[in-house]
Formats: sequence, structure tokens, C-alpha cells
Amino acid sequence: MSKYSSQFKFKVVQEYLKLGGLKRLAQQYLINTSDIRNWTLAYQANGLPSLQKRVYQRYTPEFKLGVLEYMKCNLISARPAAAHFNIAAPSTITIWQHLYNEGGIAALQSKPKGAGQRPQFVTLFTVYLLLRYLFFSIIAHYECSHD
Repeated sequence: MSKYSSQFKFKVVQEYLKLGGLKRLAQQYLINTSDIRNWTLAYQANGLPSLQKRVYQRYTPEFKLGVLEYMKCNLISARPAAAHFNIAAPSTITIWQHLYNEGGIAALQSKPKGAGQRPQFVTLFTVYLLLRYLFFSIIAHYECSHD
């Protein structure tokens, strides 16, 4: 559930755009100044829909890279980029930037959600079968080549 309703966000954004006073509004409504900035930028870029509750969104590595390239070309930070692309949290983009810097586009691939994949355990019996197969394959190859 969203921490703040879209109506509340819209009210705060409208008041900020009309009267200004970032710190005053933050104190008045007991919210973060960064929330007001994010909501205002999102509203200015994409209108009222950007203030509504969002469903979980998966982004392709290509989209993520496109956002990072847009930031670089336009010399902007994650906050205006998040507003431009209607991404809920600017921190999401900073995570993408870190991942890309560390491992390139491959690092931008989404990880599976949920319990995760269970590790594949190799039993001793599986190792025994594999070794037996290899042994008899080598014997067969040796016998065929020396006939």
C-alpha cells in the first residue's frame, strides 16, 4: 500500500507550485522534502497519473540502459530522469547506474522474484553415475581405436 494517497500528493504538489516553501510544507505535513520534490517533478513531467499508486514494474536491461544514456546525454541526475520516465523512485536509477558501472548491461538483467531458485545439489550417486559413464565411454573409445 502506498504511504500517501494520490489526492494528498496532488494537494501538496499544487500548494508547492502555487506558494513554494518546500521546508514549510514538509514541516506542515510531516513529510520529507525529497518526497515533495519527487512528486512535483513527476507531476510536471507526466501529470496526475504519475502520483497514483503504481504496480510493480519490471524494466528490460535495454530500457535501463536507455535511461542511463538519457541522463548522460542531458546531464541530469536520477531525480529528473525518474520524473521523465515515470519511475517511482530515483534510487532505482542510482542502483541501475551502480550495477552498470560494475558489470555492464548484463548486470542490469532482472533477478527472479520470490523464494529464488533452489540450489542444485549433486548427490554422490549422481557423481558415481557420471564417472561410470565417463569411464565406460573412455574404454569404448580406446577399444574402437585399437581394433
